[in-house]
Amino acid sequence: MKISILYEDENLIAVNKPPGLVCHPVGGYQGDTVISQLSSMYPENIHLLHRLDKNTSGVLLVTRGKRIIGKMYKQFARRIICKTYLAVVHGVVKFQQGIIKLPIARADESSLIKLKMTTQNPSGLIAQTNYKLLETTATHSLLHLQPITGRKHQIRLHLAAIGHPIVGDYLYTHSGVPFLWEYYLQRPSPWHETIAGHALHAHSIEFEHPVLGQQLKMTAPLPRHLHSMMKGF
Repeated sequence: MKISILYEDENLIAVNKPPGLVCHPVGGYQGDTVISQLSSMYPENIHLLHRLDKNTSGVLLVTRGKRIIGKMYKQFARRIICKTYLAVVHGVVKFQQGIIKLPIARADESSLIKLKMTTQNPSGLIAQTNYKLLETTATHSLLHLQPITGRKHQIRLHLAAIGHPIVGDYLYTHSGVPFLWEYYLQRPSPWHETIAGHALHAHSIEFEHPVLGQQLKMTAPLPRHLHSMMKGF
């Protein structure tokens, strides 16, 4: 699982992360990560500006050194950085667009080994996800999503909460719907490849470059297996 470089300058790198690749070493895991791959390519210390779940693919921003970290973190804190995602979900979404506003908190059954969040705690943090319906089949939908807040597992949890869990999301999918690679190894895939991860892709991120002063938009193309997935259902 190799990353690809979408953009780079002397301060900033945008990468396209494949599904199944961890962003950085965590716990006892010291295997292949985004950080380890970039550290072998660049002499500077590499720092993540945000994270993607292991099984989420798409655009990820990192810095070369610490020169712009503070300025970028301020943009994230002020919520002026716009991130969009694409997701294939179970079921036919009824509305062309919508807003999901549900609080998010750590679930009671969450642990250090298996982190899980919930929308069932009214004292949770406010979270909002906007969505647009792009395409449907008889059984699935393709959504364009914009998280207004940045809570842990926000998109995954919000979509599951409205009855449309992401395909392959083992943590927030209704019982009886298996994980992608288990499912497609049990019968031939309609697009002739197995999937490592879930059907959530970080499609774009837009921000002001802290040195150049320009508004930049980085886009990670939809992976081939997700593009063909809707045709396969």
